[in-house]
This record gives sequence, structure tokens and C-alpha cells, in this order.
Amino acid sequence: PFVLMIIIAGAVGLWINRTALGLKVFLVGTNRKAAQYSVMGDRKVIAWVYLASGFLSALAGLIIASRTSAASPDFGSSYILLAIVIVVLGGVNPMGGFGTVTGVILATVVLQMVSSGFNALRFSQFFYLAAQGGVLIFVMILNLVLENRRTNKSIAKSLRS
Repeated sequence: PFVLMIIIAGAVGLWINRTALGLKVFLVGTNRKAAQYSVMGDRKVIAWVYLASGFLSALAGLIIASRTSAASPDFGSSYILLAIVIVVLGGVNPMGGFGTVTGVILATVVLQMVSSGFNALRFSQFFYLAAQGGVLIFVMILNLVLENRRTNKSIAKSLRS
């Protein structure tokens, strides 16, 4: 699964960074109102993103089913918080904007190292989930504080001009 993850991350990175559709995904994430007035409407871009997300989710489901030799519709429910934490920790702003595939991969590696550390120290799964939630809250607050600082600096700079 690791090699497959690297291949898929590379393909997604190329798609996002090197194609017109990838640029439009960033545009919709940054300013949806402006994207509505662009050549390709925001609904088509969102439909493509949902299509890609569905395909990757199906692929993840196949990998999980092949590793466990079983299938159940609730197998992925335990990964919801983890997926959100990885994406936010990877630098993707949930309020809109953009992040990088590299950041998400690094966040995945860091959280896997934390998980291995918790297992080595024989901590309960509850503590790992609490740590994930704490990291998510911390990163969201940090992101908000940094965004407010950038906004205040740009306002102060424009007032001085």
C-alpha cells in the first residue's frame, strides 16, 4: 500500500499542480464567487473533485477489504477524524484556499509515527483519538490566529500607504 500511496500522491500532485483543472480546483477553494464567473463553472470543478474523491475512496476500500479479507460499510468510519486531522495538519485550510500534496504526505508520516509511539508506550486507543482531536483543535486555532495576523498586517500596510 505504501508504494501505491506514493504513486497516487504523485499523480494527484501532477493533476493539481500541472493541469488547468487543478488550477481551477484551487480557484474554487480560494474564491468560489470568482470561480462562478470563470470559463469553467464551479459546479463542474466540484463534480470532478467529487468524482476523484469517490474513485480514491473506492480504491482505499478495496485495499482495506483485501488486507482484512472482509468487507463492511462501516470499515472507514474509524478513519474520518484521522483523515481530517491529516489534511488540516498537512496545510490544507478547511475554510478555503489550498494546500500541497507534499504537506499531506508529511502529515500522514508524522501521525503514523505518533501512532507507533503510542502503541510502543502501550497507551489506550482513546488517548490516541484524544491526541488527534487536540492536534486538530490546535492547528485550527493556530491557522485562525495566523490568518488574522496576515489580515491585520495587510490592513495596516494599506492604511500607511
